[in-house]
Amino acid sequence: DHINAIIKIQAFIRANKARDDYKTLINAEDPPMVVVRKFVHLLDQSDQDFQEELDLMKMREEVITLIRSNQQLENDLNLMDIKIGLLVKNKI
Repeated sequence: DHINAIIKIQAFIRANKARDDYKTLINAEDPPMVVVRKFVHLLDQSDQDFQEELDLMKMREEVITLIRSNQQLENDLNLMDIKIGLLVKNKI
């Protein structure tokens, strides 16, 4: 019965410890080696990570370009709609 509660409490304690250790790593001028060891894997950057970052940047640029293109097309469509409305109005 109490096993689920114990598991939740342990997870909560571990999460708080990890959060505190990360804050120590970020804020301390000279963090303890134990804390540095826990987060050293975050410093490992491989060529694959670098390539993925480059790909992500290219995709972001492409998305931005496509968004701007869509906005321009919407503006053109709105202008054309106004012109069509004026043409219809003049025929009446």
